[in-house]
Amino acid sequence: MYFNIGNMIEGDINCKKWQKIQNSNVELLCFYLLMNEALEQFEWGGDIPETCDMRFFELGLLTRGIHCFYDDKNMGMISPMCGIGGMLNMYMYPTNLFITTYGTTSDALKLNGKMISCYAPGSPVESSEGVMCRDNDMYIPYILYIFQYAHALADCLSSIMTAAKLLKLPWILKCPEPLKTTVKNLLNSIDDNDVAIIASMDNLQLEKVEIFNTNANPEILKSLWNHFDKTFNQFKALMGIQNQQQIDKEERLLVGELQAGNESTCIMADMRLRCRKMFCEDVKKVFGININVKLRHKHTQKVEGGENDVISGGTNDTE
Repeated sequence: MYFNIGNMIEGDINCKKWQKIQNSNVELLCFYLLMNEALEQFEWGGDIPETCDMRFFELGLLTRGIHCFYDDKNMGMISPMCGIGGMLNMYMYPTNLFITTYGTTSDALKLNGKMISCYAPGSPVESSEGVMCRDNDMYIPYILYIFQYAHALADCLSSIMTAAKLLKLPWILKCPEPLKTTVKNLLNSIDDNDVAIIASMDNLQLEKVEIFNTNANPEILKSLWNHFDKTFNQFKALMGIQNQQQIDKEERLLVGELQAGNESTCIMADMRLRCRKMFCEDVKKVFGININVKLRHKHTQKVEGGENDVISGGTNDTE
């Protein structure tokens, strides 16, 4: 998804290749946007060891669905990425983990692939070398959702840019071949927000240029932005992130319907927070370290009114 900016500067890139690069770049930017939203959700505190990086910890939970604390003899308490290995106990908790590192230092290389014993409910604390944290009850790596929604948002943004360009140049021109370059330069000037100037009228024969209106509808742009907002809010609700549900002026919702959407967001946030709090309890039980976690931002949206009251155009109206 990365590209060589030098080719663009030198003008050695054709329109089709540039469009492909631009679409990939839009999707990459949407991916980073959603990743930053997700990484900002939880705040860790307490006696976190200096050798543990909680940003990296959250990154591991997003990309793998699990992460761990491990007390290494040489490096002390660390928070490396991990994978499930070995046996499962009767409650389907893993009793072993294998460490995964992407570092190139000698200590990191020695750890890569190492199998450690993992604390699980019902197992003895004394024999545990590490403690595993789940991002959610089903161990799902939420980066799968991020990939999906990044693609959906990028597709929507590309459609918005296309619709905006159609509104800027709402016609198709037909002209003789000798006039093609002149007409194209005029259109490019308009597209670049420049004044379209014809240097000479000699033999231009502009009367031979035919104009066909595309009837571009400005309402399409509004609908696409609404679709983008709703898709973005769907992603936030899935992650358990507070979101502002979009209500069009023409749309009327019952307070009960809006509260039901908020409840779904709260359920997802509470589930992911509960998994992290269980990890904090296990870390204290195994290593005697007091850490805590909380939501960085409130995830509830209070809606005034009764369940059958009506919300219209973003305001609460009681009928």
